Amino acid sequence: MRKANQMRGLSDIELAALVESLPDGLALADDRGEQLWANRRARQLAAMRATTSPADRAGAELGLLMSRFVAALPPFRGEEHARWSLEGGGAVEVTLRRLWASQVALRLVPSRQVASSQYGDDGGAPLSPCQLILVERLVEEAAVGLVVADDGGHIGWMNRQAQRLLGGAPRRLGGGVERRVARAARHVASGRLPAPIRMQVELPTRVVEALFWSVAPGLAGVSFDGEAEEARAPSWRDRLIA
Repeated sequence: MRKANQMRGLSDIELAALVESLPDGLALADDRGEQLWANRRARQLAAMRATTSPADRAGAELGLLMSRFVAALPPFRGEEHARWSLEGGGAVEVTLRRLWASQVALRLVPSRQVASSQYGDDGGAPLSPCQLILVERLVEEAAVGLVVADDGGHIGWMNRQAQRLLGGAPRRLGGGVERRVARAARHVASGRLPAPIRMQVELPTRVVEALFWSVAPGLAGVSFDGEAEEARAPSWRDRLIA
């Protein structure tokens, strides 16, 4: 596999697989609201019907609402947020971020009820080289910590937030937290643990909830987002295979 950036630790194919498999939706659109690319979760959410308020009984596809939202983004505003309720229950929080070249990135975060639902893969369009550069920047600068590890228990890549949370460089596995994360990811990557799976990770200063999922055969992704409540996920000792 060709490495687009030797410092990245992921090939182009692996990076594309990572963003396609993310548990949150990620999409790119132009400043008129026309969708240019979307990952699997974003495609699933865009097809759902949503309402803008309790009085809105008709609703519309979330994809159409997001398109209008992007088109209405003022040129001087770099970021905007919205929340829509979905028919059947649950909600989606959407963040717009203006990029260069008249493009806008959309992050779609579904509520736990929606995130646990199964969704198929309709074979979305592949990323262009320019779009690959954009999404690489987005995952590197994401507010959530992201890690990719293989079935050998080796962490090949972390974004900046994950490095801050885990306190190590992408390839350093000397710390206890890194070892535990790599061990759990190894079992997910090899198929020994069902994915997706949530666990608690004890950091030096707090406890965060980690979500492990399958990126591609032999690769697992891990995301860390905020502090975890003690009862929301089992402990490492309860769920981790030795």
